[in-house]
Amino acid sequence: MKGSRLFKAVSVMLSLMLVFSLFPTQALATGEEVGSTPAPTNLYTVTFLGSEGKVLKEEKVAEGMGATAPEIPELEGYVADGWDTDFSVVKSDLTVTAVYKVAEDFGLRSLAVVDSYSVTYVDLTNPAPTDSNLYASGAAVTVQSPTNRTAGGNKVFYYWMSSNGGTIMPGATFAITSNTTLTAKYDSGYGLSMQVKPNGAGTITKSPDYELYAPGTVVTVTGTPSSSAWALIGYFKNFGSFGAYDMLEGNQIVIQPSNTNKVFAVFDEAYIYTVKYYKDSISSGNLLGTDTGSGLEGTAIPYTDGKYLPTGYVTPGVVSGRTTISDHHTNTLNVVYSKGSFGYTVKYYRDGINVANLLGSDTGSGVFGSTIPYTNGKYLPTGYVTPGAVSGQTTITAVASNNVLNVVYSRGNFGYTVKYYKDSTAGTLLGTDTNTGAYGTSIPYTDGKYLPTGYVTPGALSGQLTITTVASNNVLNVVYSKGT
Repeated sequence: MKGSRLFKAVSVMLSLMLVFSLFPTQALATGEEVGSTPAPTNLYTVTFLGSEGKVLKEEKVAEGMGATAPEIPELEGYVADGWDTDFSVVKSDLTVTAVYKVAEDFGLRSLAVVDSYSVTYVDLTNPAPTDSNLYASGAAVTVQSPTNRTAGGNKVFYYWMSSNGGTIMPGATFAITSNTTLTAKYDSGYGLSMQVKPNGAGTITKSPDYELYAPGTVVTVTGTPSSSAWALIGYFKNFGSFGAYDMLEGNQIVIQPSNTNKVFAVFDEAYIYTVKYYKDSISSGNLLGTDTGSGLEGTAIPYTDGKYLPTGYVTPGVVSGRTTISDHHTNTLNVVYSKGSFGYTVKYYRDGINVANLLGSDTGSGVFGSTIPYTNGKYLPTGYVTPGAVSGQTTITAVASNNVLNVVYSRGNFGYTVKYYKDSTAGTLLGTDTNTGAYGTSIPYTDGKYLPTGYVTPGALSGQLTITTVASNNVLNVVYSKGT
């Protein structure tokens, strides 16, 4: 008996082992139910780029897995040095770019700048500027300024001499196509003498403000009157003979390779002028603002059209008064602005402001501040009366979209009559009621009113049931019949 029980126990254990051996090992390891569908895996795109951005390979990779790189193509003068991004564990879309070493010095260089060039500054007098950038072929390079524009004595910086030929100034740009060396050129500098005539009438400044300049330098000069009693005539190269040939066209002078570079700021007696800005007309109550200044005799009085312009008014303003400065007149110029015209809309409704109730629209334009015009009774439907109720914008503003006036017509009240009969309208008239009511509404009556003994409600209705515009037509009949 004992041997038989032992044999049965061993048999059961072997059967269980056989059953478990049939389950997928992965399901047992993960705790998933046998036969269940695995969770979907995210796929990402890995793109491998070669020289000048050429696509070498695109690969779809499951999340958490690694991509397989292609071979890096050979490139003359360079040695392949792997890739710029790790792609052993992919968790998003990746772009991977090949990296090369320059064959001569094995310094790392990205393939995106395979054709790259440098700029070197040489200055034998002052510390040279530095530029550590590598530029792609054809890139724009902005030329730097020297660290010091003087070189002792009367020497000043002139320009940079390019190893590619020619000269170039600081701040200029050039398209680089090879390694470039820029060498500083210094030579004799020249001064600029500035004077004011008459003395004390004003001041003169220059920009750039240097003691010495290279020939060809453009210098901007600015003369400022010392008071309103003086006005600037202009800038002259020579003083003593003010012919047209002596006067500068503007306020710039070009330095010549000479020690006689001079400029004179010449002033003359100035006269006061006044500019007054008005709205509508020249009246103290309409004055918007006043400007004063001074200028030379015979010159135009300056003003700014649109200055102090109030809302709803337009330019140009009408100019009157004195327009040029005189030494023996009151120099007053007037600028008068007029109201502008702006669009408006009038909308006509019945009963209420609702798209379904819109009867018609009119548009037009009118002067700012004026009343928006409308025609009371226009588009008036039958049964409605004037005046219409007005709402919205009633005067014209400077914003056309805001200039909307609404006219709403209401129903008119008209008379009606209710007649009560027994047996028929040709029978005995029991009573009559009269009143008024709104157009289109039901004529009201009281069923059972004047009801004689032995007759029953409801009475039979005939005649006009709703109120029209003609009172004589608004007759409703109520006829009672005998009860049983």
